[in-house]
Amino acid sequence: MTTETTTITIDDVDALVGSQVQINHDCTDLMTENPHMWAGKYGTLKGTTPFGGVTVAVGKREKIFDLKQIRVVSGPTDAGEAQPHAPGDAPDAADTPAVRLVNVPPLQAINSLTNPRRRRGLDVDSLRTLADSIIAHGLGNPILVRPVPPSRLEETSGMDPRPAFEVIAGERRWRAAQMAELQTMPMVVRHMDDQAVLEMQLVENIEREDLDPMEEAEGFALLREKLGYTVEQIAEKMGRGRGTSYVHKRMKLLDLTPESREAMYEGTLQLSTGLLVSRLSPKDQVAAVKLIKSMARKLPNGQSEPAPFREVVRSMFNKFNLLLGQAPFAIDDPGLVMTAGPCTTCPKRTGANPDLFGDADQNAENQCTDSSCWADKKTAHVARAVADAQARGLTVMDEAEAAKLLPYPHSSATYLPGYEKITNTAYTVPGADGGELDVTFEDAMRAKGRKAPKPIVVVHPHTGKVFEVIPQEVANNLVPPEPDGQPEGKKGARPLVETAPMPEEHRALRDQHVRRALFVRLFDSVRARPRTVDDLRLAAITVMCQADDAHPHTEEFMGWVEARDADDAEAYLREKIESLDADQLGQLITMAAMEEAIDFYNGHIQSHEQEAQFFQAQGIDILAVRDKVQEDLQRQNSQPTREATDDEEGMQDGIEDEDQGAEA
Repeated sequence: MTTETTTITIDDVDALVGSQVQINHDCTDLMTENPHMWAGKYGTLKGTTPFGGVTVAVGKREKIFDLKQIRVVSGPTDAGEAQPHAPGDAPDAADTPAVRLVNVPPLQAINSLTNPRRRRGLDVDSLRTLADSIIAHGLGNPILVRPVPPSRLEETSGMDPRPAFEVIAGERRWRAAQMAELQTMPMVVRHMDDQAVLEMQLVENIEREDLDPMEEAEGFALLREKLGYTVEQIAEKMGRGRGTSYVHKRMKLLDLTPESREAMYEGTLQLSTGLLVSRLSPKDQVAAVKLIKSMARKLPNGQSEPAPFREVVRSMFNKFNLLLGQAPFAIDDPGLVMTAGPCTTCPKRTGANPDLFGDADQNAENQCTDSSCWADKKTAHVARAVADAQARGLTVMDEAEAAKLLPYPHSSATYLPGYEKITNTAYTVPGADGGELDVTFEDAMRAKGRKAPKPIVVVHPHTGKVFEVIPQEVANNLVPPEPDGQPEGKKGARPLVETAPMPEEHRALRDQHVRRALFVRLFDSVRARPRTVDDLRLAAITVMCQADDAHPHTEEFMGWVEARDADDAEAYLREKIESLDADQLGQLITMAAMEEAIDFYNGHIQSHEQEAQFFQAQGIDILAVRDKVQEDLQRQNSQPTREATDDEEGMQDGIEDEDQGAEA
């Protein structure tokens, strides 16, 4: 039977059980006075409650509403018959006969120990605002309590007056009522066991939109630890399209140290940056929070706002990146550090949990999140390599000399002043396929047999990578003289040899007249049509891949420091550039162009006026920077000499370190 949309009275409810009703759009939550999560939804009328409310079911869930909060939209149907509770759902008040409404002093109740809402809305200012509202307009809806459970009888025995009830829901109003000095307040007393209380508090509170991520994480942990919920069951309870990845990421926040959690509470860390910090060891979390706090931007009103997430990711990557693909040790070695095991099966690597790290990770490679374990393995690897070198009768380069040879973490071992890495190409010989075959210095040494010179073992002082070198004069003697009639090639370099017929298009590009005509047409085309992402990408590839290590500072700012050690740097850079959007491509091209024109030391622009325009266009005050540098240098000169440490942060520190290295 269909009825007109109408409101109902308590006398109508029995006859309308099973009717379809709509929760009013202006319906508010019983415990928070916020808009109710079911406002505007349709449900089934189930019956009345002992204290004058009605029970409405939406799907398998039931909630209690005042009569004024709902309206009937259709009459009873067979589908409106009562349904059993879903497994794990707490029974509603209408199912329990021992439910009553009391009006007692607020001190007759005590707050719950398991309520997940521990911070938001419970600060003094928020409670005072609610207390003023209660004084002016009254309390409104009652709070939900239960008799004090046996587990808390001893705890409450010394209180005066001794509480008779424990607050299940409505703690914020209960606290505000005490601030308003109410003599009595309405409470709905309901008998519930610990599990039912905990589930009601957690599920009901977690479903709210205004919980902060840490409160959600702590609520999820209680569901898992106290009620035995799996991640999948928690995700199902959450609903609204939130899957297991959502739950995993919230629960990862539980790995934050107490100090890092405080940074979350005060707003220094957001959810995204909190997840980044949670990957790190407790020691590194301190440095990471300090770094993120230093990156906050000052606003004109004196307040500050967090730095953009992308900038934070880049800075943290440069400071804390532990890419397993760049590890100096064998990541699959189970015996390097016996207590740690291999990295390939370690649960602390980002690749071990795609749900958690899949979309937050800015790098394709797996990363280590335990810097202490990484340091232990690097130390063990170096000790093993040194012992092996000594057993082979090889010399290990002195640490001080190695530090001069490789002064920075990004210093490449490919080109070393006065030395050649034995894996570098010494010369080429004709190959069986008609092409050229590379011969390394190691190959040349092996061909000499017992007369071969012994290499020197070098340990990179920053990365811990171990490699072997020979002095340049020894390397020169390993390269055979060029045949008569051919120009002498550069030793250690790979000559450019054509191994296939040159396409006609490539041959045409050698003609200067053709090139000029092509460039005229190219510029006309660029000027005539709007820019596309493909144009920007081609320009970026052309700029970044014109020579090895052509833009080291741009690569560092983009977080591409591994390009320096990649076997094929151009292929690596092309892959990275392919993943950028139009805005990122514009930033990359601008940075590369500026680096090409103005490097850290000399620069290539003859006019200082034009050079200054580069900085001024970006809002940089040259004189202010000069004054700051002079101040830092004066302070540094007045202190004992010390080595730069990993804890020095910011671009200014990086520039100072490079300046000191250049002067040395």
